[in-house]
Amino acid sequence: MSSENISTAGGKESKDALDPLVVAESNRLKNLFEKLDLNRDGRIDSEELAEGLHNMGYFHISKEQIEMFLQRSDSSESGDLSLQEFVEYLQKHEKQLHFVFSKLDTNKDGRVNSAEIKVAFKNLGISIGVDEAEKLVSRIDDDNSLDISFEEWRDYLMFHPSSNIDDIIEYWRQESYLTQMDHGED
Repeated sequence: MSSENISTAGGKESKDALDPLVVAESNRLKNLFEKLDLNRDGRIDSEELAEGLHNMGYFHISKEQIEMFLQRSDSSESGDLSLQEFVEYLQKHEKQLHFVFSKLDTNKDGRVNSAEIKVAFKNLGISIGVDEAEKLVSRIDDDNSLDISFEEWRDYLMFHPSSNIDDIIEYWRQESYLTQMDHGED
């Protein structure tokens, strides 16, 4: 394989483009874009984003959050997203989500458990019990491991319009509460 530099979107030369992890991440986001580009025109508008997210099981993302996500990621202000806008925004958003995740992961084992969630809420001045912390974890814990990996965290919050810890925790708690109400839980 050639060690040539590859031009990035900003016109800068980058050796990162040859890094297998960077290539895999770009391919993951490109495949995601293609799943959401329902009419295959190379752009994603709010209707496609809403329908595509629904088709992918993102039922917890509201129409208002989709509009906010689109507004924040649409750097050209065209009302829809190109592949480049989509990838650039999500890379930045995911980097911020990783930062928040690492703050929650106080024991630095790469996973967040209910005890760490309880501490994070306490640090924000919110008192929650063990049961609520466990319910919050179970909301994101796709593999039933009783904790949250970064991938589970990222996938759950990928289309949330904010990566601010206060916004995420407020949303997470509210969404979990609404889900409990839908299922008749206390």
